[in-house]
Amino acid sequence: MAPLDAATAQLFDVNGGLLPITGTVTLTVRVGTYSTPVTCKVVRGMSVPLLLGTDYTDVHVPNICGPKGYIQVLDGCKVPILLRGKTVSYAKADQPRKAGAASEADAKVRLARGVVLPSRS
Repeated sequence: MAPLDAATAQLFDVNGGLLPITGTVTLTVRVGTYSTPVTCKVVRGMSVPLLLGTDYTDVHVPNICGPKGYIQVLDGCKVPILLRGKTVSYAKADQPRKAGAASEADAKVRLARGVVLPSRS
């Protein structure tokens, strides 16, 4: 984990509260079939493992189609937007699928490699 500087030390939540950032880390993030390195801020106690914000989508997501329920990333892959409590069905391996559509394996969130960093205190 990289040390904090003044520019990375402050991050606000959706309600305007200050989030306690403990450091930064660069991860390879895969969305559908598209992978890219992303420098992330580390915050303890989050309810989700990773949030990608507008700084990510402004660069890597040229098309967000809310009515049809997908985003399209730079390599053309379409990834479903899942609403709370909703799931999506995918083409089976033996069935043809639309060009650029994500498979079930492409759309799942999973940890590629876990690294535990020792505490500094």
